[in-house]
Amino acid sequence: MEGSAPACSACAAELASDSHKSGEVVPGEVSVTGDSPSFIAQVSDEDFESFLSEHSGTVLVDFYADWCGPCKIKGAILEDMASSVENATIVKVNVDDSPQLAQRFEITGIPALLVFRDGKLVDRNVGVADAEQISALISE
Repeated sequence: MEGSAPACSACAAELASDSHKSGEVVPGEVSVTGDSPSFIAQVSDEDFESFLSEHSGTVLVDFYADWCGPCKIKGAILEDMASSVENATIVKVNVDDSPQLAQRFEITGIPALLVFRDGKLVDRNVGVADAEQISALISE
């Protein structure tokens, strides 16, 4: 595991790449800002632990990269779901900006979802999951 860079689950391109291997632009890129009507927070290596300790219950962490097409698809699904999810907090971690978190949680393929309950890792999903699969992860 040590020394291997995380990779896109669709094409296996390494996260260190500046662009997606296929060169394709996938519709559905999500803008995660404070203006969003839903609560999707952006966290980093520096503030992940404090964010997790401040939010009890279920926290869904989306590990992604800006250049990753499948990540954009999953991001759009999460954005659509966020306003209706009442029992979880959704958090995004850009693996290019937060490599320590990616390494710590052994993220070797993206997109990847990790589910924390009361600060403890309880489940994970790698690849694009649809809204039904994500809801099942949250409610398990």
